[in-house]
Amino acid sequence: VSNKATLSIDSLREVHKLEVIDVDSVVYITDVDNQDPDVKSWVKISGTGHFVVNMDMAEYIVDKERGSVLIRAPKPSFDADSIDITPELLYAKEIVFFYGNVQAGEQLAKIQLDEGKRKIQNRIESNEEYYNIAADKAKKMIKNQVYALNADNTDIRIDVEFYDE
Repeated sequence: VSNKATLSIDSLREVHKLEVIDVDSVVYITDVDNQDPDVKSWVKISGTGHFVVNMDMAEYIVDKERGSVLIRAPKPSFDADSIDITPELLYAKEIVFFYGNVQAGEQLAKIQLDEGKRKIQNRIESNEEYYNIAADKAKKMIKNQVYALNADNTDIRIDVEFYDE
């Protein structure tokens, strides 16, 4: 009789970035530095993005004797490349669009979008609650994946730990 359990985590190793939660934020951009006084607009910018766990950096420690798996992975982080923004024009000085310089209006729009994206990223990254929710959700997702890969082994013990990258 053997206590050695057969544990499978192979397909979990194929996950590179585990997306754990989607988050959103809204900012309002009304004034921009060095703005042409004849060019003015106010924009509401909604942004969404997601927190991920870099599973390429994860360690998998399998103890077949005890039927346990320890997965050590980097803490969830906000994926700045995932930000998707949606601008909504709230106000525009009419002279810009009808009598003014179109290039100045386009330049202002680009500055406002860049500023909005930066503010959304800062607001999301400074929200500790998002990190806590992402860590809890990531632990559940990782454990569920290991349980699913080992459905025939109901006595498996799974621990997930996060470290600073």
